[in-house]
Amino acid sequence: MSSKISDNIKEHLLGATRIYFVAIENFQYSHYFSSGKNKSEEDYIANSSHLKFISHSLWRISVIETSKLVTDSRNQEFNLHKLIRKVKQSRHVFKDKDFLIAKWEYDIGLIDLEIKTIKDLRDQIYAHTDKVYKQNFRIDFGDLQRVLGNCWRILFDLHYYLLESTYDSTLPYFEGKELDILKVLSIERDKRLNQLYNDGNK
Repeated sequence: MSSKISDNIKEHLLGATRIYFVAIENFQYSHYFSSGKNKSEEDYIANSSHLKFISHSLWRISVIETSKLVTDSRNQEFNLHKLIRKVKQSRHVFKDKDFLIAKWEYDIGLIDLEIKTIKDLRDQIYAHTDKVYKQNFRIDFGDLQRVLGNCWRILFDLHYYLLESTYDSTLPYFEGKELDILKVLSIERDKRLNQLYNDGNK
């Protein structure tokens, strides 16, 4: 099917995929720098204003990029709503796949509340730092992960059925379980504290 779809749809799909990778990578790093694997790492995070700042900055980027994907607006060139509409209009090359389009629309509908919160958060706070808003936006890592998970499933299907390619979701930088920054920092901190304690008891 890849030879039959328009260049416009291909460009839109690849653009949405690039945005997704920026959003999910920043999300993963933000989550990593805010949640330790053990008490030593958790204590280090709790007492580090630097890590809190880094985590929040990455969170902001993830929210802004996710908003580009899920906000149905002419200002968001590569949003998924617009992409699904383009696919629906090209049913002559996507015949017998109406069930998939319905599934994508359903998946987006499931996160409608989170999408609205993300859009409001991005528009009213993260994109306009010169104003002060009293509204309390309720969204956490679980909410954003759910939204990005639904985006991933839609993009996976689109790559498979439109480009006839396997969707490689390997992140360019985030190493997941292999990442040991917090481990190294917390171990070094504990060594220094133990040394100070031992020196004080000599």
